[in-house]
Amino acid sequence: MTTWIPDNVIVSWSLPDSGGSPITGFKVFLRESDNVTYSTDLTDCNVTTSPQSTSCTIPVQSLR
Repeated sequence: MTTWIPDNVIVSWSLPDSGGSPITGFKVFLRESDNVTYSTDLTDCNVTTSPQSTSCTIPVQSLR
């Protein structure tokens, strides 16, 4: 799910069932304006440092 607020976009998700295995991180992919290309946001959404996180906040300025 995404939520737009004036200066940020908040991306959130539910933790999947891991079957008891530890979750080591997530990758957040951003779709580019061409609707074909994707990139990862490792600056604002580096959830490998907090694998139990269920959201990240991306400044709107970095999406331009």
